[in-house]
Amino acid sequence: MRRIGGLLIVVILLLGGCDLSQVHHNMDLQNDIHAVMTSKDEDTIDLGSMIDFEWDEAFLFTPYTPKSTIKNEVGLKDPSGISYRDDIQLLVFVKDETPIEYVEIAREYGDVTRPNQFKLVPSNDQLRINRNES
Repeated sequence: MRRIGGLLIVVILLLGGCDLSQVHHNMDLQNDIHAVMTSKDEDTIDLGSMIDFEWDEAFLFTPYTPKSTIKNEVGLKDPSGISYRDDIQLLVFVKDETPIEYVEIAREYGDVTRPNQFKLVPSNDQLRINRNES
């Protein structure tokens, strides 16, 4: 009986230390964003025309954003390692205060910005493309 109790405690401690939230890496959306960035015909990305899920807000994180900032803003353990990367930007979508989807935006095509705002909402969901000069 003691062994079962001890095993139960170990399992509870292990599960307590895990991030059980399931945040989906949306590769389809990521590829759509990259396609717009490489087309050179567009200066903005209209996320509303690409997204097929419900969301309340989205947060754009730049390279080297500390893990603690991502955790504080969206309650998510950094899924991309952006705190030590400079090759991507991280876009995290939130629904009912829970992170649900994310994309990694490759900076090889340029950067995206949200003028005067840190987060996006469905009614104001455009990103500006700042392409690399080459």
